[in-house]
Amino acid sequence: MGFLGFFEEFFSESVYPYRWPVGIVLAILIAAGIYLAWRLGWHRALLDHKRLTAVIAAPALVVMSLGGYY
Repeated sequence: MGFLGFFEEFFSESVYPYRWPVGIVLAILIAAGIYLAWRLGWHRALLDHKRLTAVIAAPALVVMSLGGYY
């Protein structure tokens, strides 16, 4: 588990000072991805296959919420 300390040290020294620009860039990339998916009509495929979407989205939501809380 020593490698986790390495990651913590790396992120605290190199990424943390730039957390606002990194957050802004990530927000822009997420918004662009959502816009692109909408323009390509991916939402129609999700609406056509609601059960499959729920089966995939529910565990993904749990993992992302736990990761975001951490």
